[in-house]
Amino acid sequence: DRFLSQVSAPKVGLAFDFQVVPCIPEDPHDERVDYLATEEGIFRIFKKRPEKLNYQPKFGDICY
Repeated sequence: DRFLSQVSAPKVGLAFDFQVVPCIPEDPHDERVDYLATEEGIFRIFKKRPEKLNYQPKFGDICY
């Protein structure tokens, strides 16, 4: 997280679709990713929900 806080490039998280959950805990030192890539697609992570063109994720909103 310390390294990621200094990176100005987009941050991408990788996960399998089954690993994505509706809400995750967040600590003050955690750094959010800008994108999440799964086998279902690449999602831009916003403060309230992920979005991908022409795709509605079945796992619902990712909350922050």
